[in-house]
Amino acid sequence: MKHLSVILSALLFFGSRSFATVTAPTCSTTYRTAVNESEPLYYRDDQHNKYVGISSDVIDELAKRTGCNFEAQQINRSKLYQEMSSFRVDLALVTIRNNRYDKVGKFLPITSIQREVAGPKELVHVHSSIQDFINNIRVKFIILPGAPFFFTPEESARLEKEGRFMTTTSLQEAYALLVRSKNTVIMQTTFVQDYFFAKMKLDRNFARIPDRKTTFEIGAYYIVKKSNEQNLPVIEKTLKQIASDGTWDRIIRKHTKLAENSELLGKN
Repeated sequence: MKHLSVILSALLFFGSRSFATVTAPTCSTTYRTAVNESEPLYYRDDQHNKYVGISSDVIDELAKRTGCNFEAQQINRSKLYQEMSSFRVDLALVTIRNNRYDKVGKFLPITSIQREVAGPKELVHVHSSIQDFINNIRVKFIILPGAPFFFTPEESARLEKEGRFMTTTSLQEAYALLVRSKNTVIMQTTFVQDYFFAKMKLDRNFARIPDRKTTFEIGAYYIVKKSNEQNLPVIEKTLKQIASDGTWDRIIRKHTKLAENSELLGKN
């Protein structure tokens, strides 16, 4: 009995020590987090009087898993490079990796994604591939400001030289321009195309062609400073976990589903 009581006491002692080490994550850093002010990334839900979107959900996951604070700042992509290079933001969330932003921030990947081109059916049906659209000098591409995402450097240089980019301020404006323009297409990732095709009921008059070969990295840009460099590994690891444990896919499905019922969405 004496030996048994000693063993039980030891188990209780070491057990209590092991439970005591399991604590919630602590982080005293507040990140000024740049988000793209576009649906479905970050937009106002007037019905519930709050901001929602894919970026908002990723921020919630980062805060929960790291213990850090993340203050969303709506910054148009036309101003993002300047804000990053001037250290006025600490993190740029849910953006595509590109050569320009690589100069001022460290890219932290979430996952790899594919691109699709979307346009009027009569235009899409006479092109068999994305390369056909790029080769057709009459076709223009709608893009957001800041950088021509979803194009290779060679494609960007060619299209810019030929004057075939049309720039808009937001994704919702881009798709509105698509509807009222001729010989115009949008190159975007699949989940953005899914969102606007569902919300705007585009299937009747518009079609898509996917690119099965070219992939792009989506993630965040981390502006490294002495005051935050100690948190870089945990932020990078957490973003990867959000993809690997299925959270990213659930977030994407959630907002595509919301797009099917426009009453749940904020006004444009």
